[in-house]
Amino acid sequence: MALIEYEELLPKLEDLEYPYWLEAQKYCQSTLEQYVRYYHMFKKYPLTQGAVDRFVFEHNHAIARAFLISYLKFLKNREIEVLPIRGRIRNKIPKYLSMDEIMALVRGSDFRTGLMILLYFETGLRAFELLKTRVKDIDFDNLKINGLGKGNKEFSVHISKSTSSLLLKYIHTSGVKEEDRLFKINRQRWDTILKKFGWAILHKNIHCHMLRHSVATYLAQRGENILFIQQVMRHADLNMTNIYIHLNSKEIEDKWREIFD
Repeated sequence: MALIEYEELLPKLEDLEYPYWLEAQKYCQSTLEQYVRYYHMFKKYPLTQGAVDRFVFEHNHAIARAFLISYLKFLKNREIEVLPIRGRIRNKIPKYLSMDEIMALVRGSDFRTGLMILLYFETGLRAFELLKTRVKDIDFDNLKINGLGKGNKEFSVHISKSTSSLLLKYIHTSGVKEEDRLFKINRQRWDTILKKFGWAILHKNIHCHMLRHSVATYLAQRGENILFIQQVMRHADLNMTNIYIHLNSKEIEDKWREIFD
């Protein structure tokens, strides 16, 4: 959507400043459009802590909170005085592991477990998808794993060259054949193994889906485009991806202080 098309959406000249500023910050088009919609909702509220709390409560969504930080930065750039606002977030954020914690698990566990953790983190595969992956599903020439995922939909995920080398080593040493499942364990056994190493190494009670949460969070924290993250995670609905924008109350306050203090 070209900015000129916002004129019907934003009839007042002053209301055009924020979307023009967003475009100058090189936000992607879908993000820009969502922020403008939230801008229209938010401009009905006074700039007070109570009003911001009410806005966050009524629009309890990651994009709404990301918009809030963006708009505060815009106001600062316009030299508009605002009250010290702390965005209070009330939704539950998925538990995840940091990159350091992931690598500690990989290094601290046995070769097979470490390889599985690495694959889950690198590909974002769901638990059952990796567990039913066969040796022949791995395309070493193109560095991909192919298979059937949720809803029997075909998928193709990328693997790194280093992980590809580890897979070849594992296949050679384990003796699995082309038609065999790559990892001959069931979900219950895998959950038990993961909990054992998670507690022994990190002193945390971890589960397999936490690894999937971790890769999405890692990409979001790197500032990757949300549509890219959606494709990596293979989310049918962008709202599923939005939960990985972890803007908790402390992060919003820190960001506010970075901008206004």
